[in-house]
Amino acid sequence: MILTVTPTPVLERFGVIDGPLTGGEVLRLRGVDACPGGCGVTVARLIYLAGHPVHAIFPAPEISQYLRMIGLLGIPHDHVPVAGPVQTRFLVADDSGRTTQFLDPAMPLDTAQLAQLRDLTVSRAEDAAWVVLGGPLPDVAPTAWYVEVIRALALYHPTVGTAVATSGAPLRAVIRQLSAITPSLLALTTTDIADMVPDCGIRGVERSLEDGGDLSLVRDAVTPLLEAGVSEVLVSGAPGTAMCLTQGSTWIARSGAGSETDAGRFRELLLAGYLMNHGSDDRMGRLSTALAYASAETTAGSGELPTPDLIHPEQVTCTELGS
Repeated sequence: MILTVTPTPVLERFGVIDGPLTGGEVLRLRGVDACPGGCGVTVARLIYLAGHPVHAIFPAPEISQYLRMIGLLGIPHDHVPVAGPVQTRFLVADDSGRTTQFLDPAMPLDTAQLAQLRDLTVSRAEDAAWVVLGGPLPDVAPTAWYVEVIRALALYHPTVGTAVATSGAPLRAVIRQLSAITPSLLALTTTDIADMVPDCGIRGVERSLEDGGDLSLVRDAVTPLLEAGVSEVLVSGAPGTAMCLTQGSTWIARSGAGSETDAGRFRELLLAGYLMNHGSDDRMGRLSTALAYASAETTAGSGELPTPDLIHPEQVTCTELGS
């Protein structure tokens, strides 16, 4: 079973308008959709749709649309009761194809609720093969909160794998503490890699991942993480590209079916697709399946996630590059 932890759940809403987005007018939305989101919950949704055992943990009000939608989807879950409200992200697409995002303030939590979330994670990890810690942290949380959870998991469940998918200060806190903690997997974006490489920039990282690019830039950035004890690093590049790096080997996968997916969602789908076959030693096959999920065509401007019948791993080319 894969356990996912989402400290900052998000209710994602989508809508389309038939003209430009302008102020001072009443704008009629069509194609309105909503889904429960947040990194760990999105990972759990995809794994559940693929028929693999998963369990989601998150804070949420007892009576909320978010909790109701999770229940309707049938995803096994536990939640820490909080006052709320759950943060809403509203994505509005206009007639030109541009998308504007409206984002609520983050849901307030207190330190006691964060402690409950940590303890619930450790308790539920008893039956887990992997624990996924994903997304940004609440404002009240110390930047090293994920470090605290990984430490507790290592103490009580040393055989459970831990995957971390976050960015910014929480990721830097995890990297700083690699001498004391050893997450099994780090899921990084091109932005994360650019932060590790001075004077490179996101576009420089993206160019290195392109066909014929200089992959040594990414390998050099990731090597210190692997030497510090991280078992593998999963890198989500531009749509249609992904890498997996270990101490001994590097694999790069490219898909001819790259969909327009934002970097955060692409990483979530890639990670879910990679972990759902965690029992297999075939990293090349796992990476191909993961990229097929992340690149699958879904309805634009909706919370739709790909199911196994919508993915095309045969369109993915995966190559092992060695160390």
